[in-house]
Amino acid sequence: MSLPLDPYFLSTDENALTHRALTALVASCMRSAGLHAPEARPQPAPPPRYARRYGIVGAGTARTIGYHLPADRPGTDAPLTAAQLEALSGTPDKKTSGPGGAPAEGCIVTAARQITGSDSYPADAEVVRRINVESFEQSLDSPEVRGAFARWSRCMKASGYSYASPLEPSFRTTEVSPDERRTALADVSCKNKTGLVRLWNSVESSYQRELIAGNLSELDESRKERRRMRERASAVLASPNLASR
Repeated sequence: MSLPLDPYFLSTDENALTHRALTALVASCMRSAGLHAPEARPQPAPPPRYARRYGIVGAGTARTIGYHLPADRPGTDAPLTAAQLEALSGTPDKKTSGPGGAPAEGCIVTAARQITGSDSYPADAEVVRRINVESFEQSLDSPEVRGAFARWSRCMKASGYSYASPLEPSFRTTEVSPDERRTALADVSCKNKTGLVRLWNSVESSYQRELIAGNLSELDESRKERRRMRERASAVLASPNLASR
């Protein structure tokens, strides 16, 4: 599944590159303060961007976890000392140096500024996030999608389920119940029978193209900033002082 806005999001490779650079910078900052940096755990692969945008779409998912999200693996990070926490996050007044001469604003913010030029870690540009939300909301109000919802609802009704929209089914139980699996399988089957997901995606794509055309200058600037961020990250990782981290 794809949408016209896809090229404007941070890519998986960009996220990996920038976070490697940030990890190296934080480790260097902590070493300079005479402290150990937290061990960097491998990051799990992120779920597909649109895995649940139009509800569940795969029979395999419906059969195994229903409407639940895949379980996160528990973390095994070692607890941090007070000195490590303050060196990472900064001192209370953000003016006085931290333990071992760590920067007052903390090693995390110092690293972020070198990569993103701000106090925050890499994220999709505001204009990209805004269009992503607006196009989805516009698609929900479109006559085509509302009509598809009605057909899907009738299909679900024939299977014994009363829902007006595929965004309605929700099971908040701890465990996945047999009823949840049956509902999810009927949901996916009705989506397939009515062509709901393909139509919904097509309608939203039209809205996104309009929004992209109306925000080209901001989107072009966001692409330039992504390139600058990649260049900063690559320069950090190429530094002899950080090459082994």
